[in-house]
Amino acid sequence: MAVSLPTRLMWRWIEADPFGHTIYCSEETWQRKTAQRSDLAAHEATVRAAIRNPQGVYFDPKSTVSTRERGNPAAVMMHYIGVVLLHGRFSGHRMSVVVKWLPEATTSRFTGYVQTAYATSRVLPRLQLHWEQSP
Repeated sequence: MAVSLPTRLMWRWIEADPFGHTIYCSEETWQRKTAQRSDLAAHEATVRAAIRNPQGVYFDPKSTVSTRERGNPAAVMMHYIGVVLLHGRFSGHRMSVVVKWLPEATTSRFTGYVQTAYATSRVLPRLQLHWEQSP
């Protein structure tokens, strides 16, 4: 299932990952996620940095299957996990940004959309390493 990109006015921000792929975060997604996780709002720069400069990018087979079952048969779910240490109660944690990849309607090139972000002290066991930053 291909998607048509709405106007840029709907985007809170747009970032490029280390591969040069475009990842969008909508204003609506950001507001909804920060309402659910009020502490996330203070870490917007860390979320963006995790996309631009992740320690690792991981494929999420479980979320990919469930997203495809919910009507996005070409979707791929990835986690971008950053090295940036967070302050306060998240000190020592890394930011994980979950990105849904969908093919564009006009080009079939995949574009990423931020689904959520959260601080984590570990990589979920179900995640499969796709790419890791060189030391």
